[in-house]
Amino acid sequence: MGKQSSPASKKNQDKNKKKNNKFGIILVSFLAGLILVVNVITASFSWFEPTSVNGNSIKLNETTPLRVEECEISQNFTGVQQTDKSIVYTEASASSTHSVPAGEKAYFKTVIINNSTTADTNISLFINQFPGATGGVSIAVTYPSNSYRTYTTAQTDLGIIRNATITARQKGNASTGVLEVEWFVNNKSSSAVTIDFSKLYILYN
Repeated sequence: MGKQSSPASKKNQDKNKKKNNKFGIILVSFLAGLILVVNVITASFSWFEPTSVNGNSIKLNETTPLRVEECEISQNFTGVQQTDKSIVYTEASASSTHSVPAGEKAYFKTVIINNSTTADTNISLFINQFPGATGGVSIAVTYPSNSYRTYTTAQTDLGIIRNATITARQKGNASTGVLEVEWFVNNKSSSAVTIDFSKLYILYN
């Protein structure tokens, strides 16, 4: 006759079987949960674009005006150079145009004010259309910074001066909160070019 298992041995076998079944259920549940989490994360992040794409670029084809609070162009001037090299300025209309004959220079000054009495402001002055021509048309800034650039083709949205700080205006002190930008155009081409004050604008930095 074969050897029969004792009741105690049977009890241990049942106990081990239940333990193995319980472990198997826990393992299957864990794997199922892990797969679910991976699927959810993959589906969610598939909506996002890559943070870096090589070979692509964005081109701005027209001026996009940005809101400039507190600051404004208050005055524009044309200037005449004196024999001592100083410039005498005369105020001009904000919508006026000014011809620069071939081989000559024209001097300008643009005054920007900061109406805020609490905060300094950092701005840039642009001209929407700047003429360029064979032989070169140069634009130079003499105050508050110094720069000189020459263009042989027309420029759109050209920065005259960038990252200029205008202090906050102090009540009762008209000399504060003012930035005077002195600049000139040197026309080295063979034909006259035109500067249009109505094309000037400012942007916050």
